[in-house]
Amino acid sequence: MAEGVRVADPDALAAVFRALSGPLHSWLRSQVRDAHFAEDLVEETFLELVRNCRGITGGPQAIRAWVYRAARNNLYDLRRRQWRRPEQLTDTLPEGQAADLSPAEQAVDNDTAAALRIALAALPPNQQEVLTLRYLGDLSGPEVAHVLGKSEGAVRSIQHRGIAALARMIRSGAVPIEAPTAPSQLT
Repeated sequence: MAEGVRVADPDALAAVFRALSGPLHSWLRSQVRDAHFAEDLVEETFLELVRNCRGITGGPQAIRAWVYRAARNNLYDLRRRQWRRPEQLTDTLPEGQAADLSPAEQAVDNDTAAALRIALAALPPNQQEVLTLRYLGDLSGPEVAHVLGKSEGAVRSIQHRGIAALARMIRSGAVPIEAPTAPSQLT
């Protein structure tokens, strides 16, 4: 597949898109919190892949890391553009409610997600970035290292410190996350 990408084979590029677009969208969504911006960034990233695929060297992991690095650069470009112009507030609700959850389960999911976002925001930026790439972007440690231009050891260390900090926040009650409980039996 990697050779197909390097020669701009449409089937190989489509396979890369199918394999990476979902996890990439999840990671970008965690960064921009807007499904439409995340979709735009995914599209922009894959268009960039099509334009630059002939210059990519290495196997599938190198391609995956290249895509995430391009997405990260596109995200930074978006943030710079947004910083230069004020955000327009709207009264539309965010998307993304799981259809198979009850309203009560959706509320608990939303509360847990909000608590985790707050906890992640309290971490240093390098820990936020490593944890979101690893767990929302579904990248391996070596891939995160390649995307961020760091050594694998540095990524492992940053990841360890980030997880430990989140665990301390949860244990102290600063992040109100409750363990899932079994549904109560009404008799």
